[in-house]
Amino acid sequence: MQPQGRHHYESAPKASLRVLVVGAGVGGISIARGLLRDGHDVTVFEQRPEVRAGGGAVTIWSNGETVLAQLGVEMEGAGQQLSTVRVMMSTGRRLTTLDVTAIVNRMGAPVRMVPRRVLLERLLEGFPAERIRCSAHVVGVAESGTGARVEFADGSCAEGDLVIGADGLHSTVRKIVGAP
Repeated sequence: MQPQGRHHYESAPKASLRVLVVGAGVGGISIARGLLRDGHDVTVFEQRPEVRAGGGAVTIWSNGETVLAQLGVEMEGAGQQLSTVRVMMSTGRRLTTLDVTAIVNRMGAPVRMVPRRVLLERLLEGFPAERIRCSAHVVGVAESGTGARVEFADGSCAEGDLVIGADGLHSTVRKIVGAP
């Protein structure tokens, strides 16, 4: 018997999606971790022969630290925790100074500057290596009868329900689909 004033709703089982993620950098591995955690079938495609981080360091704000914890990524000891951030013009003139300690105290998680390489290493810890396909240079993305298809330079292709372009600043996927 249901308690008065309450309704019992049975949720339908979530349909698992076949997701194709193009790009095995910080963004691609992050989204893949979350989708795998939620029970989806995810494959990550990287054009380089191995997974490696490009670029310098990234600032991970308190909300980002919280999301990484939700993804099961341990950031303790990574990078340098920040207490202040100074925003300056290229001429050296100071625009503002942020008291990061106040943000940390309010949000309950640190703000840190982390080398991109270290962040990617942490994201890859525990990530199933068989879910990453290296040397997979994307040359096409198209709709298929049941979802989407990614075409590769070697003539092979992969089909899924969804394609996520996480292939960086000079994104091949973005160019192919005509996004700004």
